[in-house]
Parts: sequence; C-alpha cells; structure tokens
Amino acid sequence: MRGWACLLVVTMVASAFADRVIDVPTGHTLPQYTFEYSFLESTNEKGSRDRYMVYSPLKGVEVGLRQRFRPNENGHTTADFSYNVVNPISSVSPGISVGMLDAMDQTVDGRRTYIAFTFRELLQVGERGEHGEATLGVQFGHLNSGFVGVTLPLGERFQLLTEHNGNRISAGFEIEPSADIKARVVTQDGTLLFGLNLSRRF
Repeated sequence: MRGWACLLVVTMVASAFADRVIDVPTGHTLPQYTFEYSFLESTNEKGSRDRYMVYSPLKGVEVGLRQRFRPNENGHTTADFSYNVVNPISSVSPGISVGMLDAMDQTVDGRRTYIAFTFRELLQVGERGEHGEATLGVQFGHLNSGFVGVTLPLGERFQLLTEHNGNRISAGFEIEPSADIKARVVTQDGTLLFGLNLSRRF
C-alpha cells in the first residue's frame, strides 16, 4: 500500500498517454521510461474499485500490475504485458500491439493473450481537429473472443469512451483538467465508477 501511495505522489506531475480504452488494450503502449498510475472507485457499489500501475522499461514494452475489486471478486494482484509492434499513423495505418492480460489468472476475465489493432483518425471537432481512435482485437485463453474499443473526442479536453472486452460492455467519458491529469467517469455492469489517470516520464 505504501508503494502505491508513493507512486501516486510521484505521478501527480505527469502527462498521460492512454494505453487502453477502459480495460481494452490498444495498439500502442506508453512511451519508454513512463510510469502510469490510475484508479477507479465506485459511487454506488461498496468495495468496487480498480487499480493500475504500469511502466515502460524499453521502447514498445509495457509491464503492468493491477487489481480488480468487486463484491464477488477477490482483488488479488495480477500482471499484464504488452509489446508495441508499430505505432498508429493517422488515417494511414493502424498501431499493432501484442501481449498477455491477467498473467496470474486472478480476475474474472482470466489469463489470455491478445493482438490489438488501433486505427487513428483526425476528426473535425469545433474549429480544430482532434484524434479519435477505434481498436479491434482478438484474445485467446480464458476468453476466446474479439474485443472493440472507441475513443471519440467531443472537444480539446473531453472525449467519450466505450468498449466491449469480450465479457462486458463499459462506457464513460474522460476530461483533461490539465495536461498531466485525466479524470474519468465509467459505468460497468451497472456500477458507476470515477477516478484519475496520472503518469510521468523520467
């Protein structure tokens, strides 16, 4: 717990870079030497919360620890690993990442390997363009299915998020109150969650 708190303090002066929509992995990873900490807390279901801590030790490589607490889930720590094959080029080619989710088989979704393709498009939002993304992927293991996630900008610092991870649908919105903090409100399986996404590159 103390380590998580220290990391949170460190990351308060960060700049965020999304490597997943909500739970769905995307076709890009964190920049090298970047730490990311994010959490979601329930507003209507006691004991429901998510914790993520991610680090990129090498270019294109991402290692993460996370916990998922729900009334019927134990919240044990598990690990995720991903490798970015290529970054997305807007309106030209998708980003591609491969990896493993829940390597320790501790969540309801279970251990699985995946490949994700993220398509990035410049969309006309107001008087300027903002990048939206659509991610398509497949996973094998505890879940043998496809998954999809969409990030739709509605302004310079506001975007909608929606996904289906092969097991459940999640949706919400994200606001960037500053360049180093992203605030999220998410609904998932009837549970309303809110939280922050913070990161720092060393």
